[in-house]
Amino acid sequence: MPDKEIDAPTETKEKAQTISEKEEPKSASEGNTEKRDPALIKHLKVAAAAITILATISTGVLAIMKGWISFLNPETPKQTNGQMRDDQPGITEQVKKSTETSFECIDLNPLMPNVIPHYLLNSIGSENFPYWLRIEGKNKCKKKWRVVVSFEPEQNVVLKGQRTEIEIGHLAAFGETITPDFTLPKNFVEKISISWTVFEDVTQEKLISKSIRANVLPPHTVSFDLKKPTGEDLDEGYILASLGAWTRRRLGAANDLGISCRLRDEGSRRLREVDALRSCYSRLFSAEAGSEAVVVFDRHIEFPARTNLKIPPPAHLLKEREANSLEAALLMMAVYDVERDNSIEFELVLVVAKDETVLSQRNKRVFVAWQHGRTWQALDMMKAGTLEFDENLEVSSAEIDRIFADDPSLTRKLSKTGAGYNNDRSIAVAEFHIARTRFGIQGLP
Repeated sequence: MPDKEIDAPTETKEKAQTISEKEEPKSASEGNTEKRDPALIKHLKVAAAAITILATISTGVLAIMKGWISFLNPETPKQTNGQMRDDQPGITEQVKKSTETSFECIDLNPLMPNVIPHYLLNSIGSENFPYWLRIEGKNKCKKKWRVVVSFEPEQNVVLKGQRTEIEIGHLAAFGETITPDFTLPKNFVEKISISWTVFEDVTQEKLISKSIRANVLPPHTVSFDLKKPTGEDLDEGYILASLGAWTRRRLGAANDLGISCRLRDEGSRRLREVDALRSCYSRLFSAEAGSEAVVVFDRHIEFPARTNLKIPPPAHLLKEREANSLEAALLMMAVYDVERDNSIEFELVLVVAKDETVLSQRNKRVFVAWQHGRTWQALDMMKAGTLEFDENLEVSSAEIDRIFADDPSLTRKLSKTGAGYNNDRSIAVAEFHIARTRFGIQGLP
């Protein structure tokens, strides 16, 4: 007997039908459960492969383009393992560089005098004292800076419009001496004021603004207690060297006398060395000059002076016909230097020395000296009005030769800087031709 077909439960049939429907997707148009066409599946696979190939090619092109950009622009930072290259600035550093200011980078220290000797107005400008304005400082950053110094008049000066540019190197100390272009009134004034400002050249950022306020010493006045703007003592020998300003001012009568006293007899050959010195000495101080002679006071001078010392210029001495020993020495040195033959003539040296016959160390005698071979010769200018040239030469030379022999440091100082003192400052020496170069001394204004 054939087996009887047993129907499955209704719930089980519906579940099976549902599973079958999920396994057989419906047609998009009819919604019937059919199998996919094999040709369609083949086309889809080809399209997917083409898309994959195009994506690969695009990725390669982008990589090549990135490589070329890196090659053409080597400054573009590259990352390796998440780190910046050592030779490229980081983001923080780049931001810092772009925000650096001159205030952050530049330290300025202005130096200004409160006293200026009038007789040194032509000598201003070197980094040695004196100067009107010197700016020192340091650039603490890696960027170079250009700053501008501008001046404006305040009191008793006629100032031309002026801007001075200074370039400050990176991470460098600097110092610049600046002289404003101005003139003083013809009538002497004691107090002057000039305002000055420093600002950065590009941004016009103001860095510092102050005023020069200086007292000007009266004309032809020397102050032995003069200080640098920093409050320090002047370089040894500076005041001695500055006396050379009187020997360079040889206008008018002093110049005419210097020319004429080198002539032997109305236009014959010019006199040199001791012969020229003898002739000029006689024309200045001896009885031969008659009423034209300059009377020299036969007394000691205080040197260095405790108060300001006024020294008349050569032309004034020739007009007034009176001088102390220091004034007479500077006058003679000025006259002798007119039209001198630099190639063969000796250099005159100012010597101010204590007098062993008196107790005071401040009372000094003044000599004009020169080297003669290995020995020294000299004239005592305190005796210029009473002794003729040859007598004065004989008496004074032995004393000066002994002074230099006893203290060789004096000769060394003359050779090195042109001016200086011995250890106890009882003797001062100055050779103005060397000292002018060392200290930048020019003639009287």
